[in-house]
Amino acid sequence: MDWFRHGVNKPQYVMLEVYEDEDGPNADSDGSYDNPYDDPDFVPNYQRMRFSLASALLGDGYYSYEINTDGHGSLGLMWFDEYDNAGAGKGWLGKPRGEYAELPGGAFMREFNGGVGLVNPNGEPVSVTLPKGNWRRIKGTQCPSVNSGETVGDTLTLPAFDGLLLVRNIKQ
Repeated sequence: MDWFRHGVNKPQYVMLEVYEDEDGPNADSDGSYDNPYDDPDFVPNYQRMRFSLASALLGDGYYSYEINTDGHGSLGLMWFDEYDNAGAGKGWLGKPRGEYAELPGGAFMREFNGGVGLVNPNGEPVSVTLPKGNWRRIKGTQCPSVNSGETVGDTLTLPAFDGLLLVRNIKQ
């Protein structure tokens, strides 16, 4: 968060590149790699993706989630429900309504015209009070236990080291 708050130049942009497989080949290897994305039973680390995407959204961050540093996108480009609200379309989240805020308990939140991004960087779950409004979870297919499409009340519990994007149900 210090990068966003204390950057020398404004606007401040941060590139956040996150890797699914932290134990894959490196620059000292012969380049061979058993790409997990080639396995039909491969399941991405959705929690890592949500945490890192929501973190990038707290500021003016560019974001990339890739399999491994060797090959980058050539190993397979993953698409997540959060990118387009499970098919609702590019730009669904809209423009930020202001800067991010640190919440009681140490979570972070940034409100957008079409939704809200939440991040819990703590090792324990955090109860988060949402801004006034009508919120629902993305109705996704990849991780339906999180992206169930259900309406969310005034508060929710955000698991440790997780992030969440919620959809604004009504225009405010």
